[in-house]
Amino acid sequence: MDVVTQWNSDVEMVEHFLKHDQRSWTEVALAVAEDVVKALEPLKAATVVKSPTVSVNAPLHAQLLEKMKKMSNIF
Repeated sequence: MDVVTQWNSDVEMVEHFLKHDQRSWTEVALAVAEDVVKALEPLKAATVVKSPTVSVNAPLHAQLLEKMKKMSNIF
């Protein structure tokens, strides 16, 4: 059975560690964690909309694509 990935909990977990546990992280690990949050935030934003209609879905899709294009420059 496949397990659905839950992006929101991943983002929230990394955000929590960034806020509360930075001293135990290396500089590289902090940079990677910040990039992970930046990459997953648009996915989190797109999934918190409950029962989106087409009028909500189209702008969300456009915003998600735009943010992902910007993120491709980071990686």
